[in-house]
Amino acid sequence: SLEGLVSGLRIVQSNAVPGSSPTIRIRGFGSINASNSPLIVVDGVPYSGSLNNINPKDIESTSVLKDASSTSLYGSKASNGVLLITTKKGKKNKKPTISVDTKLGVTQRGTKEYNIMETPQQYYEAYHSVLANSHYYEQNDAGSPVTTASAMQYASNNLIPSLGYNIYNVADATLIDPSTGKLNPSAVLQVEDYWDDALFRDDADFTSTNLNISGGSDNIDYYFSLGHEDNNGYTIKSNFKRMKLGIAFFCCYIFFQTSWLIQNKPIQESIADGALIYEEFCVQCHLGKGEGVSGINPPLAKSDYLFDNIDRSISNIKYGLSGPIIVNDEEYNGVMLNNGLDDEEIADVMNYILNSWGNKSDEIITKERVAKVSE
Repeated sequence: SLEGLVSGLRIVQSNAVPGSSPTIRIRGFGSINASNSPLIVVDGVPYSGSLNNINPKDIESTSVLKDASSTSLYGSKASNGVLLITTKKGKKNKKPTISVDTKLGVTQRGTKEYNIMETPQQYYEAYHSVLANSHYYEQNDAGSPVTTASAMQYASNNLIPSLGYNIYNVADATLIDPSTGKLNPSAVLQVEDYWDDALFRDDADFTSTNLNISGGSDNIDYYFSLGHEDNNGYTIKSNFKRMKLGIAFFCCYIFFQTSWLIQNKPIQESIADGALIYEEFCVQCHLGKGEGVSGINPPLAKSDYLFDNIDRSISNIKYGLSGPIIVNDEEYNGVMLNNGLDDEEIADVMNYILNSWGNKSDEIITKERVAKVSE
């Protein structure tokens, strides 16, 4: 854990999506428009990927640089501080050691369910009561009082016209008995659908297995690790899967290390990260709701150009754009600068744009697709 490692280090888990990376701030907020994230250095090499790509079981130690020494070592990129991560390696003159770590668990709702209406019957009866009370007091205030029975009958007659739908097999005016305010006992439910079943899992399981083998002799040391994690989030489609293979090998003063990763970044996390990037780099030109500026910066909300030219749009973000384009039958002649975003950041902001302000896309933009787009 990084919490408490040094003073001034702030870790914020911005969302509960499995596999999402935390927001790290070492020197607070140094800029409004530029990035405030620290430089991450893994085994002496600057690392631009996501922290969740690194298997925690492969980390030997972490340390933080936050003073002038970080800038002297790593230049201006270290202006927000440096997070140093050292991964595990083998040890000389040590017999082979095999370690296996397995975790199984279930993710459930962290707080109790709210006191809600759980059946259509409860909803119809409650709304019937609202209509009856409203009619009763409105008529009294208007100087033409009505009886309680009359108000109940009014509510029964106007219940379905007010709501717009009846999912029972009885006539609209007889759905609620005006004498009792209760559902007609002869009513049979025609549709049985629960919205929360489409959004949440009752018991979201997760598994994590890690295997590592390490050892060494006088002239050689080695560390081999294999990790797999499968986390089904409480929210439907908030899954996270990670497979990691790492090899660290040192022999005759030559060091070799490689890493293989299969990573499916959850679309919710990509959209959330893209929202932050949009706020930092794009909102000044295309505005908060993607409406753009007439004649200068094209709209991103419900843009025909965006959906008809996805790879072209990726290229515009990646390399910049100048010259006129036609969007929704209007010409725009602004200039889009290359903001220096990496492929994953471009993928994130594209996923955010394609799924915001009324936009909806079945495509998921990945950093591999962005990498293949040329100018």
